[in-house]
Amino acid sequence: MSRKSVVMIVCLATLFVAQMAMATGGWYLGPFVQDTGNWTTVPNGSFENGLTGWDLEDPHDHGVYLASNEMATDGAYSAKGIASATFPIYGFALRQYVSVVPGQEYVLSGSFSKFYNSHLTLDLDDVAFEVQPYAHVVAPSTWQFAWETFTVPAGVNSVRVRLLFDTNVVLGEYGYFDEVAVTPVNDFSPPSVVPEPATLGLLAMGGLALLRRRKSK
Repeated sequence: MSRKSVVMIVCLATLFVAQMAMATGGWYLGPFVQDTGNWTTVPNGSFENGLTGWDLEDPHDHGVYLASNEMATDGAYSAKGIASATFPIYGFALRQYVSVVPGQEYVLSGSFSKFYNSHLTLDLDDVAFEVQPYAHVVAPSTWQFAWETFTVPAGVNSVRVRLLFDTNVVLGEYGYFDEVAVTPVNDFSPPSVVPEPATLGLLAMGGLALLRRRKSK
């Protein structure tokens, strides 16, 4: 088998694994390339109209949400959750109902900025087909993007999407949500991550080596 064939097989295998992972879910840590990716935000899922369309769920008086212009992924605003108490579980959330089509496969996705060890999570409010994309790492002032797929059962025409802030939260902690989306799976693609300088350097050297090789021929 030629070297070119081996390289092609490795590339195809890598692409297949990436597509399989993307089909079920995943997460990326930013920064992201502007205007990359594709998703369908829920009504006011980018919070440019404040918290219109969202309701607070907080039976234990554990916190508040507000529309914040301190940081945003696309636009001027995001949703900022702020803890008003210290608590181990049973957090507080923003929620809204989103229309879906029975039998359709969707992707639940969103952006998070996590400053503490408490959990920032999107969920479908404990339905049987629930998925929970969440902020994976503490990365202050850096957005991370997470997504999970789900299939709507027969007879279900809406889901309740929540932005949940919970688990080992300390008074005064905060976090941000943005670009909350429910997208038909075939229309979804995540954003592209800005390559690190070292990666750009390797790509540049690879390109130069390829040009030299072609010139030598």
